[in-house]
Amino acid sequence: MIMAKYLSLLTCLAIILSCSEKRSIEEKGSVIQLNINESKESSLSEVFERIEYKQLNLPKNLFIPAISKVIEKNGDLYILDGLKSKAIYVVDASGNFKFRIKQTGQGPGEYLSPTDLFVGDDFIEILDVTNKILYFDLRGRFVKEEKLPFNVNKFLKTDEAKYYFYTKESNTRFGENLNCQLIWYDFESKSSECLLGAPNQKVIYGSEDEVIVNGSSEVLFTKRFSDTIYLVNQNQAKLRYVLD
Repeated sequence: MIMAKYLSLLTCLAIILSCSEKRSIEEKGSVIQLNINESKESSLSEVFERIEYKQLNLPKNLFIPAISKVIEKNGDLYILDGLKSKAIYVVDASGNFKFRIKQTGQGPGEYLSPTDLFVGDDFIEILDVTNKILYFDLRGRFVKEEKLPFNVNKFLKTDEAKYYFYTKESNTRFGENLNCQLIWYDFESKSSECLLGAPNQKVIYGSEDEVIVNGSSEVLFTKRFSDTIYLVNQNQAKLRYVLD
């Protein structure tokens, strides 16, 4: 099954890259400029290895009103609805329902509104709008939570305690705003490092889709209304793709 987590960030990029036969991609050093004026339409079969459709067999009177993110892990699908039901639904490879996480509230083990999701080997990690990560085991039982010292909107875990966070650019009552849009953070040492400073101009803030993805060999970062994609490695963000 094709991993769904790369779809929103890489579909547009993959379609643009399909015009490389026309030599519309000009590499200058480590930055690749993509000429969108010479791009062509591509079918999904040219972008993805295969496409599968599966019917979700949910219990009676249970449905998923909105889908914010889908993660495939060991054959199971983890579906985040952060907009309507504010829940995480887990189904197996055949689409059969396994369990749901719905812990709304503001107390320990509860979230107000989930904004992102990560599934590792041991935990289901849910990022809440109140700037904390809640950890559930792979059977949906709450384990612990970690509070963040700054406002965040999306995240990617790369190691046991190391994370990349995309920060919010609008003031909230939950945490501190930093003059930084991409932060590396270590929960063990509580240390952080700004990898990409915030832009000087005012940015229109909206609901973000995937902004940080972990590919087979590289981490990529972009955001809404941006014409650039950054390569993130060795605790720094470097310009990688520019839509010209």
